[in-house]
Amino acid sequence: MNVITCAFCTSEAATFRVRPDRVFECPQGHEITVRDICLDEMNVWAVDASGTLGYVVSPVFSLEVIAEALEDLANCDSWPHPEYAARVALDTAFKACVDYVAAYRVGVA
Repeated sequence: MNVITCAFCTSEAATFRVRPDRVFECPQGHEITVRDICLDEMNVWAVDASGTLGYVVSPVFSLEVIAEALEDLANCDSWPHPEYAARVALDTAFKACVDYVAAYRVGVA
């Protein structure tokens, strides 16, 4: 999980922690809510076991990447360098699997 830090604090350790009222607060008292979290479509926010706010690659996006990589692997014989194409497809699928596991570990998947 990639940790989201406070943009207003100068300390690298200014991570947001969840409070009982579901608001996130940094050590200096700056607050954000779920509505304040703005991520691109491939990422989703998450909270780890310690209550720290972060983000991971969306499991839906990871599964789409895996499906595309497996399709590329099935068609790699049509590429000029099939061994290279197969390696790229497998590397892409592996990275997407790692991203999926990271999301699963924080309870997103």
